[in-house]
Amino acid sequence: MLLLEQGAVIDRTAGGIALCDAIVNDRRAVALVLIDKGADVEGKEGGCYRGLTPLMHVAADRDPELVRALLAKGAAVNARIPEVKWMVAEGGTAEDPAVPKEALRRFPGRTALMAAAESGGDPKEDDRLAVVELLLAQGAEVDARDAKGRTALSFAVERGYSRIAERLRQAGATP
Repeated sequence: MLLLEQGAVIDRTAGGIALCDAIVNDRRAVALVLIDKGADVEGKEGGCYRGLTPLMHVAADRDPELVRALLAKGAAVNARIPEVKWMVAEGGTAEDPAVPKEALRRFPGRTALMAAAESGGDPKEDDRLAVVELLLAQGAEVDARDAKGRTALSFAVERGYSRIAERLRQAGATP
């Protein structure tokens, strides 16, 4: 805040990178300020860790406040992690250091809704359910499939998140 009060400007490139860094390093207050001040909420300029968008990260972290802030600033609710085939078609290769290999191996085609339904760690099912509700309210594709054909519902069932699975079914999700 001090830097901003002294006239620092958040351009989209540096702001997007700073936002990703704040989210990945669990600096919520900094992330909220950057979002409010116009940072790139898609993380397109420089990208985020593992190829995830900022929204995917905070959905996986089960943080309703940050999800709400990103969605309010236009974060794409149905953005997907690119697949290796796409990167190769665009001139990259699977060996290209610019391609986030772990993301492309583990998460191709994933959406924020899948991240919210699948993420591990501390259960926090109330926060997870709140994130799912926010994403659904913004038009998250309930039956979107990743590169392996998995859906948010299949992740929730696999993890044993029965309330999430039920909510996804209520929204029209099919196995």
